[in-house]
Amino acid sequence: MTVKPTCQVCNENQHKYKCPQCYKRYCSVNCYKKHKSEDFCQANVEKPPKNGEKQLQCLEKQDEETEKISEEVLGRLKESEKLKDILKNPHLKKLLTEVDKNENTPQLINDLMQEPIFIEFADQCLDIIH
Repeated sequence: MTVKPTCQVCNENQHKYKCPQCYKRYCSVNCYKKHKSEDFCQANVEKPPKNGEKQLQCLEKQDEETEKISEEVLGRLKESEKLKDILKNPHLKKLLTEVDKNENTPQLINDLMQEPIFIEFADQCLDIIH
């Protein structure tokens, strides 16, 4: 079983996400908001030296593998009545369509974290996943 690193904001829970600008690990919407309001978020993270690029790529691949959602969790998302109800909201449908079509998804999601219905959607997904 792979154990995820701890949230770098609250230092209590396992992280679930990474900031799209600075890659700081966080576990919830509240920690994301706290990070954005209190931390100095570096949008331009320094590039590693060329001799470390291969090691960095290997670490990124390991990170991606630990963050995949299992079929069982996807099934819980699919079957959740609460999530189905939230997804009936026309405004949320429009927002999710924008996310799907957008080329700068991390920035758009960052912006959408100010939308109450999007936060409700994200919280519900997190509740189901964990």
